[in-house]
Amino acid sequence: MMKRFGWMLTGGLLAWVILNLAWAILPQVSAATQAYLGLAHIKYPHIIGSRIDRCVLCHVSESGGILRNAYGDAWQAAGKDYTSFAAIEALDSDLDGYSNLAEITALTYPGNRFDFPVFTPTFTPSPSATPSQTPTRTHTPTQTATPTASATPTHSPTVTTTPPPTYTPTLSPTPTHTSAPTETPTPTRTATPVSSPTPTATLPPYTGRLRGTIRLFGSSNHAGAIITMAGRYALTAPDGQFQVEGVPAGVWSAAVSHTGYLSALRPSVVILSGQDVRLPDLNLDSGDANGDCVIDLFDLVIVAAALDPSRPASDPRADLNADGVVSMLDLVMVSRYYGAICPQVW
Repeated sequence: MMKRFGWMLTGGLLAWVILNLAWAILPQVSAATQAYLGLAHIKYPHIIGSRIDRCVLCHVSESGGILRNAYGDAWQAAGKDYTSFAAIEALDSDLDGYSNLAEITALTYPGNRFDFPVFTPTFTPSPSATPSQTPTRTHTPTQTATPTASATPTHSPTVTTTPPPTYTPTLSPTPTHTSAPTETPTPTRTATPVSSPTPTATLPPYTGRLRGTIRLFGSSNHAGAIITMAGRYALTAPDGQFQVEGVPAGVWSAAVSHTGYLSALRPSVVILSGQDVRLPDLNLDSGDANGDCVIDLFDLVIVAAALDPSRPASDPRADLNADGVVSMLDLVMVSRYYGAICPQVW
């Protein structure tokens, strides 16, 4: 009992010291807000310098802070990382009739229902009127073809009078052999090499494989990190190795995330068809207890308040290395990368 009380007292003293340092470290909070905008810049480069390149994209206040608007709440619920933007693109967070992606594309705020895209009627003069005149002209050549059809029955009676009934059976087998319709498919065989390149152009894109190793700082079990690329994903094994199968050939970005760790991003990864691509080994920075994409004062408070290695973790967020208890090692993990923001460079 006294040991448990000692750990609680130690945790309380650490929390008191940390809170007294708050005013000196509060600028880190604004840095976290800028980190969020940095993630938005990576996902949507066209918003840089635009009217929505501000904290109120996700927050209620111009200075950021804890309060978020409807779009910010949806982004937070999706994971608050680089991949969370794509997860909420189809939503209409502010219920104004436009999806989040449509609003960001139009440079309007997806969290403000009074700000929505206003499309000018530029495409009202549709080109549908021009094709309506073209069918009127197409009827004229059809009338020219009708006299040609009338000439065909004039030749038919002349042919019927010439063959006598005796010669018709003898002549019927001979044209079958002389015309040699069997030789007509020979040009079709010559056309086969011409048709061979056409299916190659219409085939679906080939796929490749992504490999690598992700290690979690402060933990001996490196399993559970999520790697995503081009809509495909994989989890790391206990030794940190991963393998993403079936990635379409092309140039993609690879992202990795894990609870309590800062996410990382590897842009412009070239995937070749039928080949393996191995990324460099990566060590994820630890200490993001509240998952806000920055390691700061709030993470220290969470860990210090739950510090007690004599019993199971009272707050799972504080157990950064997932060993079942909150110990000094968890505090070290926060202090080691204090001030770091995501995404990490992979």
